[in-house]
Amino acid sequence: MRLTSVSFIVQQLLSFTVLTIATLSSFDELWKSANQLWKSDDLDSVMIILQQLETLQPGERQVLVGMASVYHRQGEFDKELEVLDIVLTQNPRDPKVLQRIGEIYAEKSEISKALEYLHAAERQLDLMNVEEMDALMHQLALTYHRGKDFAMAEIYFNRILEAGDAYNAALAIDPTQAQARIGIAALHQQFGNVNESIPLYLHVINASSTTANLKIMAMSNIGAAYEVTKDIVSALRWYERALEEISADPGVIYSDQYTAEKSQMHLMVHVTRAKLSACVWEQAEEEFDSLWTMVTSIQGATDTRCMPTPFDSLLHSMSPLDRKWLAVQFSTQYTLGDVATRNNVFSPRPKPHEQKHTKSLTSLNVGYLSYDYAEHPTMHLMEGIFANKDRSSIKVTAFGYGRDDSSEIRKRVIDTVDRFVDLSKASFEESDSRIRDENIHILMDAQGHTYGSRMEIVAARPAPIVVNYLVYPGTS
Repeated sequence: MRLTSVSFIVQQLLSFTVLTIATLSSFDELWKSANQLWKSDDLDSVMIILQQLETLQPGERQVLVGMASVYHRQGEFDKELEVLDIVLTQNPRDPKVLQRIGEIYAEKSEISKALEYLHAAERQLDLMNVEEMDALMHQLALTYHRGKDFAMAEIYFNRILEAGDAYNAALAIDPTQAQARIGIAALHQQFGNVNESIPLYLHVINASSTTANLKIMAMSNIGAAYEVTKDIVSALRWYERALEEISADPGVIYSDQYTAEKSQMHLMVHVTRAKLSACVWEQAEEEFDSLWTMVTSIQGATDTRCMPTPFDSLLHSMSPLDRKWLAVQFSTQYTLGDVATRNNVFSPRPKPHEQKHTKSLTSLNVGYLSYDYAEHPTMHLMEGIFANKDRSSIKVTAFGYGRDDSSEIRKRVIDTVDRFVDLSKASFEESDSRIRDENIHILMDAQGHTYGSRMEIVAARPAPIVVNYLVYPGTS
């Protein structure tokens, strides 16, 4: 999802004011050159000039902001963070820099760090600045949604809509309304309420005030919604329409080539999967080869994780090494950095000898974690396991984080297990804590890298043994 404050950084770069009178002439000349090179997308030359400016005025804030902007355009987010950390030491309460750092961590899928900086920005921002506050609320909503804390995401998306209703009554159309509608629609879609999400996406697409990149985002999401309903023809129509919009003028729609390529790749992942699911074989292999070239190119050129899911790889003819590489790259976001940071703020993890069940163990506590406690093939496969377990030696706890579809099989499974814990509205931290509270010995992850998965929960290791069970036949 496109980061919202890139325009702020660009404006900062282009509006730099030289403060040293003695070097005013050289600064003016260098800055004009940098400005022209920036417009022509010659980023390497822009960086050379900014480094010269930094030599003339060491530590000058706007020069550093400009360097961070170049790193952003190049997809070098770690270097961008290093520079912005220096800027932040000059003014630790700068809300725009705090927000920008939070957005970078969100892009890197380090959700807890992202939220830390975004909430720090929220504490410093002027509440009367409606436009900037709405933009920050939107980024917070997106970050919570990206972290699959859907309850908090909905709170922030609704704040935008509520503020927008009052704002629109007195002034013009609020530009964040389209973004909030997409967010609310995505939440409906995540919880399986696809029919409620589609009208919201159509509202965004048909609104004259919606920007091109948001229309493309809505087209992509509505395609995914139709894909969930198995209407592949409609899904492909929306995906291809979005690809046409991107191809029309990517330089105008997106701030840089990396963002345009990432958006295109995201759509191509959906297109190739949808065609295979509908047995549309024409040019399927050629399209996947093109997609895979794009994936490896972007992954090699940037430090972000941007690729098809491991589950997608099972649909294509790939070498085992490539399939494993994809799974490892994708899974790293759940096992390094962000999860480790989150684990530090969880309640202290009990040591094995401190657990309640070490000496007085009379039964094995087995937990089954899944999104699909509903009318789904997984539940039909697992129902017999629950019904035929040895109650004298095994206690079964089911942890479900998917929607309640009120199906008969869901009711039967809940009645059969010893305990059912609903995690559908729980955050990762809450889910981890509630699983630990059940003193589970073995947690069976019956989801893996499939639709609806919450790999962050199993990555937190809420049980001594965690097993990739039944559903996903690959590396997790």
